[in-house]
Amino acid sequence: MLQGSIARRYAQALFELANEKGTIDTQESELKQALGIFAENPSLQSTFESSQTSPAKKKELIEQVFASFSETTRGFLGLLVRKHRESAFPKAVQAFSQSADRARGILEVEVRSAVALGQEELKALENRLIQGGARSVRFSTKVEPDLIGGVVLSVGDRLYDGSVKTRLKRLKERLARA
Repeated sequence: MLQGSIARRYAQALFELANEKGTIDTQESELKQALGIFAENPSLQSTFESSQTSPAKKKELIEQVFASFSETTRGFLGLLVRKHRESAFPKAVQAFSQSADRARGILEVEVRSAVALGQEELKALENRLIQGGARSVRFSTKVEPDLIGGVVLSVGDRLYDGSVKTRLKRLKERLARA
């Protein structure tokens, strides 16, 4: 949790800078490209994250590998190196993208259901969320048969649990108290 909290702070600072410059889309694209470069080159990533690699070597690596990237992206990677937060980079990219989505009015929603939802159900859910103020909705869906029925929505830091499993649990608790 601490790592995620740190990554969010760094991402928020970078987001504010990109917002001031009007470069949110470019910044997000470069961050995702950098993440992809690290994913495709595990030895590069381990060198970047290793405490055995000197900060000077890491800065040199940043300048060579990410030479075509903006100064802002290279500076962000350099800041992570100076503060010994290199391992926070993947979570920072994720947090930056979430901030960018919020700025664009895109609502990221995780939908968990007992059975796979069809396009009609997702469209109806999307319409209700748009009526609630979102400009657009991006779903990620998971099937969890133990929910028995209904859906559980995770929207940001909010959880909406309309599952049969939870309803049965609450009923059991009420009956136990009675």
